[in-house]
Amino acid sequence: MSGRREQLLELLAETPTDSELLYFLAMESVAEGNDPQAALDLEKILAVDSGHVATHLQLGQVLVRLGEEEKAKKIYSLGMEAAKKAGNHHAYSEIGGFLDALS
Repeated sequence: MSGRREQLLELLAETPTDSELLYFLAMESVAEGNDPQAALDLEKILAVDSGHVATHLQLGQVLVRLGEEEKAKKIYSLGMEAAKKAGNHHAYSEIGGFLDALS
């Protein structure tokens, strides 16, 4: 286990629903090439913060790598809704591009 992962887990023990800490942990899983764990980590974020736009983008990409394109489409669609609600036009467009690539 990486030192960074250990630090994040220690911080999460104090604040287990901190979506940013959970996101950093998920990105550690992505960086380690552990897509199954990354998917679980990213899904935890959406359970506590369904409006976390970057999580939708990252989870969609992980799901595509895992061969779960239909699930990725759903996540991308939800991500576009979250981005629109947040007024994040750049993310809306970026996620839309990933969704279009799957169609």
